Amino acid sequence: MPPTDPFETTTHEFDQRKVTMSRTLSLGAFTSGSAEMALEQDKAYNELRYRLTAHVLAKHVGKGESTYRVVTPETWWQHFKATHFPQWAARRWPVKYRTHVIELEVDRWLTFPEADLRYDPELAGRPVKVVDFAWRERDDS
Repeated sequence: MPPTDPFETTTHEFDQRKVTMSRTLSLGAFTSGSAEMALEQDKAYNELRYRLTAHVLAKHVGKGESTYRVVTPETWWQHFKATHFPQWAARRWPVKYRTHVIELEVDRWLTFPEADLRYDPELAGRPVKVVDFAWRERDDS
């Protein structure tokens, strides 16, 4: 039942324990030969991170380009007019828009981080899809 007094608080007790955590990652022979691990501590977030960098076998799947046009109000005030002004005011003071053209280049890869070519080159392991992209923005106002 919720408290009837809005200033009344309820407390819950629970047991906290310190436990040891570990994580194991297995790498194939090809990947483990080039693996480097970096450990960094982020004091702002009070976190400990590790980064594993390694070469992996990869197969290029394809490359593509797309162009998108995005229309947005020019400023925060134009956005406010577009969302909050009544229709008669929007006709009197029309919203000014800006067109952004975004060109997107996409590069697709299949990577094989579990490949172990010591035993059988056909057993490259389960593929992992990787999409690498770069984008540029043009202003067509």
